[in-house]
Amino acid sequence: MNINNLLKVIYFLFFLSFNVLAGEKEDNFINGVSLDCENCKLVGLKLKHMNLRGANLKNADLRTTSFHRSDLFGANFDNANLEDANLNKTILIKASFKNANLTNAMFFEADMKKANLEGAQMNGVRMGKAILNSANLTNVVSNQAFFIEANMPKVNLTGSSFFLTLFDVANLQNAIITDVDASKSSFYLANMRYADLTNSKFVNTDFYKSKLLGANFTNSDFSYARFLRANMRDVLMENTILTNAIKPNGQIHE
Repeated sequence: MNINNLLKVIYFLFFLSFNVLAGEKEDNFINGVSLDCENCKLVGLKLKHMNLRGANLKNADLRTTSFHRSDLFGANFDNANLEDANLNKTILIKASFKNANLTNAMFFEADMKKANLEGAQMNGVRMGKAILNSANLTNVVSNQAFFIEANMPKVNLTGSSFFLTLFDVANLQNAIITDVDASKSSFYLANMRYADLTNSKFVNTDFYKSKLLGANFTNSDFSYARFLRANMRDVLMENTILTNAIKPNGQIHE
């Protein structure tokens, strides 16, 4: 056997053994033998009602996968691809999604207290009624997303983009919403008491009937924003831009 043929045989055996091991790793995860599935490919699987506390799914391909009602407390999804995944009603307390792809993923009623989503791609994500108390959503891109009725007190949204995003009836009390762009978004009936909205853009954003007691608007741009019937008592406004914004009483700011 010449050297080229020998190298081909060695490569084939290596490739075969690698794929067998990779398949075994995924099978062990699916069957509950192991919680380590880093770099696994689990596209489109049904992993519902499973106990996956502390699972390692870093760098995993989880597109369209369903974790509906599974327990994923403290799971690691860093750099994973969860595009179009279903995480509705899951337990994700202290889970990590750093730099993960969550495009169009569903988290309806998911419990995500203290979860870390720093740097995640979240365009089109659906988090209706999700629990995000003290969660970290810094530097995320979450345009055209859905946070209706989400419970988000003390959430950190610093440096993120929420263009055309719905926060209607969400609880954002004491939230950190600094250096964000939430233009053309909606905070209808949102609770934003004592929220920090400094250094941000809320151009053409709707705050109809929102609760803004004691919020901080310093150095932010609210041009063409709508505050009709909003509670703005004790709002801090220093260097705030309110050009053509609608006041709570319906009058227009000059």
